[in-house]
Amino acid sequence: MGQLVDLRQRIAIPLYTLSDAARYSHVTRSTLGNWASGYRVAGKSYPALLMLPEEQPFEQTALSFENLIEAALIGHWRRRGIPLQRIRRAHALALDEFGEHPFARQRIYVGGTDLFVEADASTADEGGHTFTVLTRAGQHTLGGIVADYLQFIDWQTGEGYACQLRPPEGRNVVKLNPEIEFGFPNVHRIRTETILHRFLADESIEEIAEDFSLREDEVEQALRYEWALPKAA
Repeated sequence: MGQLVDLRQRIAIPLYTLSDAARYSHVTRSTLGNWASGYRVAGKSYPALLMLPEEQPFEQTALSFENLIEAALIGHWRRRGIPLQRIRRAHALALDEFGEHPFARQRIYVGGTDLFVEADASTADEGGHTFTVLTRAGQHTLGGIVADYLQFIDWQTGEGYACQLRPPEGRNVVKLNPEIEFGFPNVHRIRTETILHRFLADESIEEIAEDFSLREDEVEQALRYEWALPKAA
């Protein structure tokens, strides 16, 4: 129980500046700022999609690991062609049903441009699980046509909390975990930015791998990950 409580605390504390979170979730800083604070367009107000930590220690907007997971998912869904207003409807419904940070505490599934959450696993023997269609006012449907796009998130067993992000660009080598290196991208506890800085200082991949007890292919993947990140704002 103590370990679970500790995880719940760690995923909720502020770890990332707005710029860092934007880079790791592959969205622009201004877009993430809108999701974090809300915005107004053509006289219409849109509320925030992210519930930020009360503590803000960086003298600027700070995000938690839960916020990073939510931002990464929303950005991923937007790139898959799901309209933001549809995501907003799904978020509002999930918020009412599951409470705070629903996208970081429930497995969300995707089918076409709809978002689903499992509603009743007891129907599995009848041909498939029942899903609530979050983007269609809570309608229900049987699974089978639903594709899961959450393979890059690890979940706390039995609790549903997102506990680790394995970004697709990292190829299961690079990981972000709130309990390791303060949630920053790393390979076996070595930050990817450290590996990049060593490489830019004209150290060879072989030398870096030897110094950090990594395989050369792990160093190469860390470099690919860093190069794939958007430039800092």
